Amino acid sequence: MSLSSVKKQLYNLFMRYLSNRSPLKSNNQTIDLIPLIDVVFILLIFFSVSTTLKSNHGLELNLPDASPNPQKTAQLTIHVDANNRLSINQVVLNPDQFQRQLSTVIQAQPSIPIVIRADNSLTYQSVITVLDRVHKAGGKHAVLATTRRYDAP
Repeated sequence: MSLSSVKKQLYNLFMRYLSNRSPLKSNNQTIDLIPLIDVVFILLIFFSVSTTLKSNHGLELNLPDASPNPQKTAQLTIHVDANNRLSINQVVLNPDQFQRQLSTVIQAQPSIPIVIRADNSLTYQSVITVLDRVHKAGGKHAVLATTRRYDAP
């Protein structure tokens, strides 16, 4: 057998193979939908079982009970205006006086609540600096005051 005859036989076999696979053939081929529906249901069951509807992984807080008539407690209010001026209970102080006055008040009343009211045009660093000063003076109960924003419906 010569090489050319082998090539011809391979070529003929290949052409017969391709002619059997021709898309122009009119075979009535259908797609079976039952396995497809089974797969869809399995996916539906998987996602419904693995999805949690509501998950609350926030901070655990012990919130105080509210009374109808809240009692007015003494608090230390620190104001920081847009020019970075500091005041304690409406008294404007320079940075050295501020630190001394803050330390004096906190040493006299260590558990006094401290409310920091900062102008919204201040940088984040300015507010953190005030919080750092409160911490250095021994303040442990500092909060940042905000105003309530009413969003339009």
